[in-house]
Amino acid sequence: MGVLDERRTTQLTVDHSTLSREPTGTDVLYRVRLSGPVAVAWADAYRVLQSDSTAFRRLRLDPAAGIVSFSCRAVDGPTQVIDALERLDELVQRVNLRVAMRPSAPALRLGVTP
Repeated sequence: MGVLDERRTTQLTVDHSTLSREPTGTDVLYRVRLSGPVAVAWADAYRVLQSDSTAFRRLRLDPAAGIVSFSCRAVDGPTQVIDALERLDELVQRVNLRVAMRPSAPALRLGVTP
């Protein structure tokens, strides 16, 4: 029987090489992929930390796709994009730390009903 242990959560990073942009009128929508699958616990921690700081509010996570998106004004230079990516890196590091430090969930045995 396999064991599903929720303590095993991949430490995600931002894959800067996947940054894409899409003009949307006066704004530009940027998307960047995370380095691996987004677990439910990781997405929950992301949302909590994101809501705790206005600095992270524009960094929208699509957990199913493993993509974070954010908008900048079309007239903003690359400095604004770099700033958003640095904030995202910081948020992802904080989420990784929070998930790693959370109390362990009991291991669940697959195929066994409680």
